[in-house]
Amino acid sequence: MMGPVALLASCSSPDSSVPPKPAASGLCGHPEAVVSVAVTRTNGLPNNHPIFTFPSKVMVNDSASARRVAEAVCALPRAPSRIICPADFGISYALEFHLRSDPTIDLVEVESTGCRFVRGAGAGRWVETSPTFWTVLGTAVGLTNPDNATFAGTMPG
Repeated sequence: MMGPVALLASCSSPDSSVPPKPAASGLCGHPEAVVSVAVTRTNGLPNNHPIFTFPSKVMVNDSASARRVAEAVCALPRAPSRIICPADFGISYALEFHLRSDPTIDLVEVESTGCRFVRGAGAGRWVETSPTFWTVLGTAVGLTNPDNATFAGTMPG
């Protein structure tokens, strides 16, 4: 059995390396319109088998909690133009924000390992220097004492 796979690389910001997935209607222009958020975990390195304490898909229907997650995304700083990224175990989260009186869904992708880029909330954002983001997201999905490690998972072994 192979051990966990990790990548270490020099990365450009999400503005210059990979085109971000655009927010459909400007999430950060109207976070007060958010009524719910679906949180879906993706493992981009299928040979890894990290362990998590919560399901891979969680729906946050409490509008106040969903708005706090949207506000936390929008408060994240811009990503630097070049950084040296730590180990990337391929774990990311898709946040699908549902807006009041609008059938549109704003999709934001947040990397919990590696460069920790955030795509889809306007200009490329970065979660690396904002550990309280994980607390806000974790509290919204019903976790106790969540942090980045909670969302990165634990590698077996």
